[in-house]
Amino acid sequence: MNKEIETKEWDNKSDEEQIEEILTEANAYNLRQEVITTAEVFMKDDPDLNKTLAYEMAYMEWIK
Repeated sequence: MNKEIETKEWDNKSDEEQIEEILTEANAYNLRQEVITTAEVFMKDDPDLNKTLAYEMAYMEWIK
């Protein structure tokens, strides 16, 4: 799929839809709860952090 199309589709999704996709992917690695907990820590440490970005960062932290 074209990268530009993927980006546009992602941009059109709500934050909750994006977070759910991240958690679905994390669940495939049995890391759903770890990602949730880590995202919550990121948001607690930085209250201005975008919620979706916090979940994305947490996911990346766990799958690296």
